[in-house]
Amino acid sequence: MKKRVYIAIAVLIAASAAAFLVISKSDAPPKPGAQLSSFDGKVVPQNMLNVYRLYPEDSVLKIEAPEGYKAVYLAHYGRHGSRYVKYDYQYDNVEKALHMASDSGLLSATGQKLWKEYSAVYPILRDRKAGLTPLGQEQHKGIAARMASNFPELFCGEGAKVDVIATPMPRTEMSRDAFCDELALHFPALDIVKSPARVPALNPYSKAGGVASEWDLYWNSEESPSKPSQRALSESIVDCSAFAARIFSDPAWAGENIDLYTMMTDLYSISVGLPGTPASGVDLCKYMTLDELSACNRVWNYYAFCGKGHCEQFGSHGRQWALASYVLEDLVEKTISDIRSGEYNARLRFGHDGCLMGMYALLGIMPWGFETTDSALASQVWNSSLTPMACNLQVALYRNDEGSLLARVLYNEKDFPLPLEKVNGIYYDPQALLDFCRAGLEKARKVLEYK
Repeated sequence: MKKRVYIAIAVLIAASAAAFLVISKSDAPPKPGAQLSSFDGKVVPQNMLNVYRLYPEDSVLKIEAPEGYKAVYLAHYGRHGSRYVKYDYQYDNVEKALHMASDSGLLSATGQKLWKEYSAVYPILRDRKAGLTPLGQEQHKGIAARMASNFPELFCGEGAKVDVIATPMPRTEMSRDAFCDELALHFPALDIVKSPARVPALNPYSKAGGVASEWDLYWNSEESPSKPSQRALSESIVDCSAFAARIFSDPAWAGENIDLYTMMTDLYSISVGLPGTPASGVDLCKYMTLDELSACNRVWNYYAFCGKGHCEQFGSHGRQWALASYVLEDLVEKTISDIRSGEYNARLRFGHDGCLMGMYALLGIMPWGFETTDSALASQVWNSSLTPMACNLQVALYRNDEGSLLARVLYNEKDFPLPLEKVNGIYYDPQALLDFCRAGLEKARKVLEYK
């Protein structure tokens, strides 16, 4: 009975998200050479690449104003472009494990091939501190060029002015700069104002933002009440034994001398992230089976679900998604003030994927809005690849000669289906959109009363 309930829920969520999943073309590699293969000869689907998935620029839309309207404003929030893995020690962990086994003569034939390939790319990857890659810069240049083509009326003409902010981190600031440089090439007279970061509006989860409570910081730490559940899931679905037998000639030695779980999960992150780096021609996924890659992906999905989704069973009361209200409120209030004052034609924000995850969970947009206390189910329904590198939200407002407004909501430059009635097929009534956002903000406000 319990199994049938889980299946029914999973089918329901899949149906709710179907339109978005089709639009995102999650099974199509975004560029030649980005297709990866597993040890058992299977194609690694894009939804297993997690947050390292490349920006899906192959399926973006050409955006045009509705007949009789012209664009008058654009609100934007974008994640930084492709980066190296989050922690340098992940590269080091794999290098040390393989190096030690090689020196001891305990690598299998497959392990020796992995060591040869990994030792060649390791110098390219190490000591990058989650920095932006060259491809990450190019992704934002491409988005900026298409934005210039889609909304030219916002960026040309006398007095055209854009406000730009980014979290105070090299990868977001470099993304911002690449984006702005491209816009300036298309519109040399455009007044691009790089304002100081309003950190709560960009990343309320960081200590620097000043709005995260001690509880919030604790929730996202290694001592989080959700960690035992995360560890239990990892132990139940990640089997290192076959991987160890494949890579090491003496698996028992490896089990005693190497943290196989850490090595395997770090190799997963490195492997799915390689297409976004200068080592994009190397496929390390081929040293793990598709089931092993899937298990590592699910571990990361559940980690993200606990950090930004509806995971309330450990005493958070939902603060992990409610904090994203600071991002949503800035989008809403700045849009209202700019439409009234006419000071800015657009506001561009450069931040992080987790903030978009939290905001979508806050608004109940599937699959981010999914609620469950079952870790295994959460790890399958939550899909971190839906926030790929350089993912971005764009809300465009159009006005006609009578003063009527229409809103178009784009995610990764494709129409973003919201649980609202549409106007003329792809647009939303701005007042209905505003009411939808304010209802989410009110819900978050009540949750944030818990300290």
